[in-house]
Amino acid sequence: MSASTAAENSERDSVRNVSVAIASSPTSPVIFWGIIALVVALDIATKSLAVSHLMPRHVPHNIIGEYVRFTLAYNPGAAFGFNLGPASRWIFAALSVVIVFALMRWTRQLVAISK
Repeated sequence: MSASTAAENSERDSVRNVSVAIASSPTSPVIFWGIIALVVALDIATKSLAVSHLMPRHVPHNIIGEYVRFTLAYNPGAAFGFNLGPASRWIFAALSVVIVFALMRWTRQLVAISK
């Protein structure tokens, strides 16, 4: 076995060991869902602050002189300005759920393969 092949095998084994350790760690779901909850809470809090402090809409509010200004505006589209009609929000929500389940399945398969 050449030195480069041995190094590649060693690197592959260490990556496999790390991915299996992360996937099988009993605290990883707790940490994951804790981070998700924190991000959602921060998102809700900052949106609430924006609505309460940046009224009326479409009027710039100076934050740091005239260098940094915030303006309250709403996106009428569902995601990134895309609009697929009145059901846009539900179409993107359903698509997101399908993608999450596909990613979970692929992750489970990759963990099984790497064991």
